[in-house]
Amino acid sequence: MSSLTELTSGQVIGIDGKTIKGSVNAKKNAIHVVSTFASMNGLCIGQVTTAKKSNEIIAIPELLDLIIIKGMIVTIDAMGCQLDIAKKIIENLGDYILQVKGNQEKTKEEVEVEVQFNTDLVCGSNTVEDYGHRRAETRICEIIKELGDVPVLSKGTEIKSLIRITTQVFEPSTQKERAEVRYYISSLDATAEKFNHSISSHWAIENNLHWTLDVTFNEDKQQRKKDHAAENMNMLYKMALNILKLEKDNKKSMKWKRNRAICVDEYREKLLSLLHSS
Repeated sequence: MSSLTELTSGQVIGIDGKTIKGSVNAKKNAIHVVSTFASMNGLCIGQVTTAKKSNEIIAIPELLDLIIIKGMIVTIDAMGCQLDIAKKIIENLGDYILQVKGNQEKTKEEVEVEVQFNTDLVCGSNTVEDYGHRRAETRICEIIKELGDVPVLSKGTEIKSLIRITTQVFEPSTQKERAEVRYYISSLDATAEKFNHSISSHWAIENNLHWTLDVTFNEDKQQRKKDHAAENMNMLYKMALNILKLEKDNKKSMKWKRNRAICVDEYREKLLSLLHSS
C-alpha cells in the first residue's frame, strides 16, 4: 500500500496502536495492531500485530524497519518514548517527536523542571485556535533548545528541542473549561509553529484511521475470533480505505463511496484501476 503514493518529505508519520475488540476469545486476548499513518497523504502505510498493547514497545522498532522514514517526522505517544525507538528513527534517517509521560518518570520530571523553572530559555511560542465539535480549543506551543543536561533519554538520540503544549478547551454548551499540559522531546531544530502543527497532525491516525475503521467498517462490532481472521480483515479494511481515499473526484463520505462501490460496477472498476495508475 505504501507504493500507491509518493510520500512528501517532511510530513508527519504517526504511529499508534488499536485493539481489535472482536478478536478476543476464551484462549487469547484481543489482538493489538500498531499502524503507521501518513498524515498529509491520509494513507496507512504499514502495520505490525502484537498479542497485547504493552507489546507496542517491541513492535514499533520492527514497524520502523518496514517503512521508509527518511526525511519524515515520526510522532509517537508516550508508549514509544524509549531510547531504542528514538535511536532507530535516527538510524533510519528520520526525525522524531515523542511524548514524555509517566512511563518515563525520570525523563518527564527533568523535562518539566527544565521548562517550568527556566522560562527565560523559551525561544519560541505559537498559539493556534480551533473551533469545531461544539467546542473551542486553544493550543499554545513553547520550545526550549538550550537543553543543558536534560533529559536522560538524550544520549545517542540527537535531541535538540523540548516542547510544552498547553491545551485549553471551552465547551459553550456546558460552560466548562479544562486545561492540559503535555511535554515532548524532538530531534528537530524547528519553529514553535512547526511543532504545533506536527503534534496536532499526529491525531490524524486516531481521527482518520482508527475512528473510520470503527464507524465506516464497524470493525469493533465484528466477531472474528478464529486464527488470523481479525488481523486479515483489519489489513483488508485498511487497503480498501486507502483505495477509497485515492478517489478524489467527489467529496462524498467514505461510507457513501463504499456503498457505491458495492452497488455500481463502473465505480468499483474505477476504484480498482487506481491501483494501477498510482
